[in-house]
Amino acid sequence: MNFSERLKSLRLEAGYTQSELAKIINLASQGAYGKYEQGLGMPQRARLEKLADLFGVSIPYLLGQTDERTHLTTSPTLSKRLKDLRFEIGYTQKKLAEAIDCSPQVYLRWENGTRRPKTYSLEKLAQFFHVPVSYLLCETDVRSFSELDQMLEHLPESHQRKAMDYVKNICEQYKAEQASSAFYSYDVLNMLLLAGRGREIPKAANFGRTTVYWNKQIDYDVAMWIKGDSMMPAYSSGDVALIKKQTHADYAGQVCAVNYDGNTYIKKVYKQKTGLQLVSINKKHQDFFLSWSEKPWIIGKVIESFTPIEKIEI
Repeated sequence: MNFSERLKSLRLEAGYTQSELAKIINLASQGAYGKYEQGLGMPQRARLEKLADLFGVSIPYLLGQTDERTHLTTSPTLSKRLKDLRFEIGYTQKKLAEAIDCSPQVYLRWENGTRRPKTYSLEKLAQFFHVPVSYLLCETDVRSFSELDQMLEHLPESHQRKAMDYVKNICEQYKAEQASSAFYSYDVLNMLLLAGRGREIPKAANFGRTTVYWNKQIDYDVAMWIKGDSMMPAYSSGDVALIKKQTHADYAGQVCAVNYDGNTYIKKVYKQKTGLQLVSINKKHQDFFLSWSEKPWIIGKVIESFTPIEKIEI
Protein backbone atom coordinates (compact mmCIF):
# COMPACT_ATOMS: atom_id res chain seq x y z
CA MET A 1 0.00 0.00 0.00
CA ASN A 2 1.41 3.40 -0.98
CA PHE A 3 1.09 6.74 0.81
CA SER A 4 -2.03 7.97 -0.99
CA GLU A 5 -3.89 4.69 -0.38
CA ARG A 6 -2.86 4.56 3.27
CA LEU A 7 -3.83 8.18 3.88
CA LYS A 8 -7.29 7.60 2.42
CA SER A 9 -7.71 4.42 4.47
CA LEU A 10 -6.79 6.20 7.70
CA ARG A 11 -9.08 9.13 6.92
CA LEU A 12 -12.07 6.87 6.24
CA GLU A 13 -11.32 4.83 9.36
CA ALA A 14 -11.41 8.03 11.42
CA GLY A 15 -14.59 9.21 9.70
CA TYR A 16 -13.32 12.49 8.26
CA THR A 17 -14.15 14.12 4.93
CA GLN A 18 -11.29 15.47 2.85
CA SER A 19 -12.45 19.02 3.60
CA GLU A 20 -12.46 18.42 7.37
CA LEU A 21 -9.00 16.89 7.36
CA ALA A 22 -7.67 19.72 5.19
CA LYS A 23 -8.74 22.22 7.86
CA ILE A 24 -7.20 20.17 10.67
CA ILE A 25 -3.77 20.12 9.01
CA ASN A 26 -4.12 23.77 7.96
CA LEU A 27 -4.34 23.33 4.18
CA ALA A 28 -5.91 26.08 2.09
CA SER A 29 -8.55 23.87 0.46
CA GLN A 30 -10.01 20.40 0.06
CA GLY A 31 -8.49 20.34 -3.42
CA ALA A 32 -4.99 20.75 -2.01
CA TYR A 33 -5.57 17.81 0.31
CA GLY A 34 -7.21 15.75 -2.44
CA LYS A 35 -3.93 15.77 -4.40
CA TYR A 36 -2.33 13.78 -1.59
CA GLU A 37 -4.91 11.00 -1.92
CA GLN A 38 -4.64 11.11 -5.72
CA GLY A 39 -0.90 10.57 -5.53
CA LEU A 40 -0.20 13.97 -7.09
CA GLY A 41 1.68 15.46 -4.18
CA MET A 42 3.51 14.72 -0.95
CA PRO A 43 3.16 16.71 2.30
CA GLN A 44 6.18 18.40 3.80
CA ARG A 45 7.77 16.74 6.83
CA ALA A 46 5.88 18.93 9.33
CA ARG A 47 2.50 17.93 7.85
CA LEU A 48 3.52 14.27 7.70
CA GLU A 49 4.32 14.44 11.40
CA LYS A 50 0.99 16.12 12.13
CA LEU A 51 -0.94 13.48 10.15
CA ALA A 52 0.96 10.65 11.86
CA ASP A 53 0.27 12.20 15.28
CA LEU A 54 -3.40 12.72 14.44
CA PHE A 55 -3.94 9.10 13.35
CA GLY A 56 -1.63 7.66 16.03
CA VAL A 57 0.64 5.87 13.58
CA SER A 58 4.33 5.98 12.70
CA ILE A 59 5.51 7.95 9.66
CA PRO A 60 6.84 4.77 7.95
CA TYR A 61 3.35 3.27 8.31
CA LEU A 62 1.75 6.45 6.92
CA LEU A 63 4.13 6.32 3.94
CA GLY A 64 3.29 2.67 3.26
CA GLN A 65 6.81 1.50 4.11
CA THR A 66 5.62 -0.90 6.84
CA ASP A 67 2.43 -2.57 8.01
CA GLU A 68 3.30 -2.01 11.67
CA ARG A 69 1.14 0.94 12.74
CA THR A 70 3.14 1.78 15.86
CA HIS A 71 5.77 0.21 18.06
CA LEU A 72 4.39 -3.08 19.31
CA THR A 73 3.56 -3.51 22.97
CA THR A 74 2.95 -6.75 24.84
CA SER A 75 0.57 -5.26 27.39
CA PRO A 76 -2.94 -3.88 26.80
CA THR A 77 -3.38 -0.12 26.82
CA LEU A 78 -6.30 2.26 27.19
CA SER A 79 -5.88 3.38 23.57
CA LYS A 80 -5.96 -0.21 22.24
CA ARG A 81 -8.96 -1.09 24.41
CA LEU A 82 -10.86 1.93 23.12
CA LYS A 83 -10.08 0.96 19.55
CA ASP A 84 -11.12 -2.69 20.09
CA LEU A 85 -14.43 -1.63 21.68
CA ARG A 86 -15.08 0.84 18.86
CA PHE A 87 -14.42 -1.82 16.22
CA GLU A 88 -16.83 -4.18 17.99
CA ILE A 89 -19.74 -1.80 17.39
CA GLY A 90 -18.58 -0.72 13.92
CA TYR A 91 -18.16 2.99 14.69
CA THR A 92 -15.70 5.37 13.09
CA GLN A 93 -13.71 7.60 15.42
CA LYS A 94 -15.76 10.60 14.34
CA LYS A 95 -19.09 8.82 14.89
CA LEU A 96 -18.05 7.70 18.37
CA ALA A 97 -16.85 11.21 19.27
CA GLU A 98 -20.24 12.59 18.26
CA ALA A 99 -22.05 9.89 20.27
CA ILE A 100 -20.30 10.89 23.49
CA ASP A 101 -20.40 14.64 22.71
CA CYS A 102 -16.66 14.96 22.30
CA SER A 103 -14.41 16.72 19.81
CA PRO A 104 -13.18 14.23 17.16
CA GLN A 105 -9.63 15.56 17.53
CA VAL A 106 -9.71 14.95 21.29
CA TYR A 107 -11.01 11.40 20.81
CA LEU A 108 -8.30 10.70 18.23
CA ARG A 109 -5.69 11.65 20.82
CA TRP A 110 -7.26 9.25 23.34
CA GLU A 111 -7.13 6.42 20.84
CA ASN A 112 -3.61 7.10 19.65
CA GLY A 113 -2.39 7.38 23.23
CA THR A 114 -1.19 11.00 23.19
CA ARG A 115 -3.81 12.19 25.68
CA ARG A 116 -5.63 10.51 28.56
CA PRO A 117 -9.37 11.10 29.09
CA LYS A 118 -10.42 12.99 32.21
CA THR A 119 -12.40 11.13 34.88
CA TYR A 120 -15.79 12.29 33.62
CA SER A 121 -14.87 11.27 30.06
CA LEU A 122 -13.75 7.81 31.22
CA GLU A 123 -17.09 7.39 32.98
CA LYS A 124 -18.93 8.51 29.85
CA LEU A 125 -16.99 6.04 27.69
CA ALA A 126 -17.56 3.23 30.18
CA GLN A 127 -21.29 3.94 30.22
CA PHE A 128 -21.42 4.04 26.42
CA PHE A 129 -19.59 0.70 26.01
CA HIS A 130 -21.33 -0.88 29.06
CA VAL A 131 -18.05 -1.78 30.75
CA PRO A 132 -16.45 -0.74 34.06
CA VAL A 133 -13.89 2.09 34.03
CA SER A 134 -11.38 -0.44 35.38
CA TYR A 135 -11.81 -2.45 32.17
CA LEU A 136 -11.12 0.62 30.02
CA LEU A 137 -7.98 1.31 32.04
CA CYS A 138 -6.84 -2.32 31.60
CA GLU A 139 -6.83 -2.85 35.36
CA THR A 140 -9.04 -5.89 34.80
CA ASP A 141 -10.17 -8.11 31.94
CA VAL A 142 -13.62 -8.50 33.50
CA ARG A 143 -15.94 -6.54 31.23
CA SER A 144 -18.80 -6.34 33.72
CA PHE A 145 -19.25 -6.82 37.41
CA SER A 146 -21.96 -9.37 36.61
CA GLU A 147 -19.20 -11.64 35.25
CA LEU A 148 -17.55 -11.64 38.66
CA ASP A 149 -20.89 -12.27 40.34
CA GLN A 150 -21.58 -15.19 38.01
CA MET A 151 -18.21 -16.75 38.80
CA LEU A 152 -18.80 -16.44 42.53
CA GLU A 153 -22.26 -17.97 42.25
CA HIS A 154 -20.74 -21.19 40.89
CA LEU A 155 -18.50 -21.57 43.94
CA PRO A 156 -19.47 -23.17 47.26
CA GLU A 157 -19.74 -20.73 50.19
CA SER A 158 -16.34 -21.66 51.64
CA HIS A 159 -14.63 -20.91 48.30
CA GLN A 160 -16.62 -17.70 47.92
CA ARG A 161 -15.18 -16.47 51.23
CA LYS A 162 -11.65 -17.34 50.06
CA ALA A 163 -12.26 -15.53 46.77
CA MET A 164 -13.57 -12.44 48.58
CA ASP A 165 -10.60 -12.44 50.98
CA TYR A 166 -8.28 -12.63 47.98
CA VAL A 167 -10.07 -9.71 46.24
CA LYS A 168 -9.92 -7.65 49.45
CA ASN A 169 -6.19 -8.30 49.69
CA ILE A 170 -5.71 -7.12 46.09
CA CYS A 171 -7.73 -3.98 46.86
CA GLU A 172 -5.55 -3.20 49.88
CA GLN A 173 -2.38 -3.71 47.84
CA TYR A 174 -3.74 -1.42 45.14
CA LYS A 175 -4.55 1.32 47.68
CA ALA A 176 -1.03 1.05 49.10
CA GLU A 177 0.48 1.32 45.62
CA GLN A 178 -1.63 4.38 44.87
CA ALA A 179 -0.69 6.02 48.15
CA SER A 180 3.03 5.49 47.53
CA SER A 181 2.98 6.67 43.90
CA ALA A 182 5.13 9.63 42.97
CA PHE A 183 3.39 12.99 43.23
CA TYR A 184 4.63 16.16 41.59
CA SER A 185 3.80 19.64 42.82
CA TYR A 186 2.55 22.51 40.65
CA ASP A 187 2.33 26.15 41.74
CA VAL A 188 -0.92 27.51 40.33
CA LEU A 189 -1.56 31.22 39.98
CA ASN A 190 -4.71 32.20 41.86
CA MET A 191 -6.26 33.81 38.81
CA LEU A 192 -8.69 32.42 36.28
CA LEU A 193 -7.98 31.18 32.78
CA LEU A 194 -11.39 31.96 31.31
CA ALA A 195 -13.14 29.43 29.09
CA GLY A 196 -15.79 31.95 28.12
CA ARG A 197 -16.25 35.73 28.32
CA GLY A 198 -16.66 35.99 32.05
CA ARG A 199 -16.34 38.97 34.36
CA GLU A 200 -13.14 40.95 34.33
CA ILE A 201 -10.29 40.21 36.70
CA PRO A 202 -8.96 43.34 38.44
CA LYS A 203 -5.70 44.29 36.74
CA ALA A 204 -4.06 45.38 39.98
CA ALA A 205 -5.07 42.27 41.94
CA ASN A 206 -2.32 40.65 44.00
CA PHE A 207 -2.57 37.02 42.93
CA GLY A 208 -1.02 34.42 45.18
CA ARG A 209 -0.22 30.82 44.34
CA THR A 210 -1.69 27.49 45.39
CA THR A 211 0.36 24.30 45.39
CA VAL A 212 -1.47 21.29 43.93
CA TYR A 213 -0.36 17.77 43.07
CA TRP A 214 -0.51 15.42 40.10
CA ASN A 215 1.08 12.04 39.41
CA LYS A 216 2.61 13.13 36.11
CA GLN A 217 5.64 15.40 35.70
CA ILE A 218 5.38 18.04 32.97
CA ASP A 219 7.83 20.79 32.05
CA TYR A 220 5.82 24.05 32.15
CA ASP A 221 6.24 27.79 32.72
CA VAL A 222 2.86 28.90 34.10
CA ALA A 223 -0.05 27.05 35.74
CA MET A 224 -3.52 28.61 35.92
CA TRP A 225 -7.03 27.60 36.97
CA ILE A 226 -9.60 27.03 34.20
CA LYS A 227 -12.99 28.69 34.69
CA GLY A 228 -16.00 28.09 32.43
CA ASP A 229 -17.21 25.38 30.06
CA SER A 230 -16.56 26.81 26.59
CA MET A 231 -13.59 24.45 26.09
CA MET A 232 -15.41 21.34 27.25
CA PRO A 233 -14.95 18.43 26.96
CA ALA A 234 -11.20 18.82 26.47
CA TYR A 235 -10.69 21.36 29.27
CA SER A 236 -12.89 21.33 32.37
CA SER A 237 -13.75 24.16 34.73
CA GLY A 238 -11.80 23.76 37.96
CA ASP A 239 -8.90 21.96 36.30
CA VAL A 240 -5.36 23.29 36.05
CA ALA A 241 -3.89 24.31 32.69
CA LEU A 242 -0.14 24.06 32.17
CA ILE A 243 1.27 26.69 29.82
CA LYS A 244 4.56 26.91 27.95
CA LYS A 245 5.44 30.53 27.28
CA GLN A 246 5.62 31.71 23.67
CA THR A 247 4.17 34.68 21.81
CA HIS A 248 2.68 32.81 18.88
CA ALA A 249 0.63 29.73 18.00
CA ASP A 250 2.52 26.89 16.30
CA TYR A 251 -0.41 26.22 13.99
CA ALA A 252 -3.92 27.50 13.30
CA GLY A 253 -6.34 26.28 15.94
CA GLN A 254 -3.75 25.57 18.63
CA VAL A 255 -5.09 25.96 22.18
CA CYS A 256 -3.35 28.90 23.80
CA ALA A 257 -3.64 31.28 26.74
CA VAL A 258 -4.44 34.77 25.43
CA ASN A 259 -4.44 37.94 27.50
CA TYR A 260 -6.75 40.82 26.67
CA ASP A 261 -7.75 43.83 28.78
CA GLY A 262 -6.73 42.20 32.05
CA ASN A 263 -8.40 38.86 31.35
CA THR A 264 -6.69 35.66 30.26
CA TYR A 265 -8.58 33.21 28.04
CA ILE A 266 -8.03 29.62 26.99
CA LYS A 267 -9.10 29.29 23.36
CA LYS A 268 -8.22 27.83 20.00
CA VAL A 269 -6.30 30.63 18.29
CA TYR A 270 -6.47 31.60 14.62
CA LYS A 271 -4.20 34.47 13.59
CA GLN A 272 -5.63 36.80 10.95
CA LYS A 273 -4.32 39.95 9.30
CA THR A 274 -6.44 42.21 11.51
CA GLY A 275 -6.30 40.33 14.80
CA LEU A 276 -6.92 37.04 16.62
CA GLN A 277 -10.00 34.83 16.24
CA LEU A 278 -10.64 32.98 19.51
CA VAL A 279 -12.66 29.79 19.03
CA SER A 280 -14.40 27.58 21.61
CA ILE A 281 -14.57 23.78 21.50
CA ASN A 282 -18.03 23.77 23.08
CA LYS A 283 -20.24 24.94 20.22
CA LYS A 284 -22.81 26.31 22.68
CA HIS A 285 -20.45 29.27 23.11
CA GLN A 286 -19.87 31.95 20.51
CA ASP A 287 -16.40 32.63 19.18
CA PHE A 288 -15.05 36.16 19.30
CA PHE A 289 -12.52 38.32 17.50
CA LEU A 290 -9.88 40.62 18.99
CA SER A 291 -8.39 43.23 16.68
CA TRP A 292 -4.73 44.17 16.95
CA SER A 293 -5.83 47.63 18.12
CA GLU A 294 -7.23 45.96 21.27
CA LYS A 295 -3.69 44.70 22.00
CA PRO A 296 -4.33 40.99 22.63
CA TRP A 297 -1.20 38.92 23.23
CA ILE A 298 -0.51 35.21 23.41
CA ILE A 299 0.98 34.19 26.75
CA GLY A 300 1.78 30.68 25.57
CA LYS A 301 0.45 27.35 24.38
CA VAL A 302 -1.54 25.06 26.67
CA ILE A 303 0.47 21.84 26.81
CA GLU A 304 -1.61 19.88 29.35
CA SER A 305 -4.47 20.14 31.83
CA PHE A 306 -5.35 18.03 34.83
CA THR A 307 -7.59 17.64 37.86
CA PRO A 308 -5.48 18.07 41.02
CA ILE A 309 -5.32 14.99 43.19
CA GLU A 310 -4.98 14.70 46.93
CA LYS A 311 -1.54 13.79 48.11
CA ILE A 312 -1.86 10.86 50.51
CA GLU A 313 0.70 10.70 53.30
CA ILE A 314 1.64 7.20 54.48
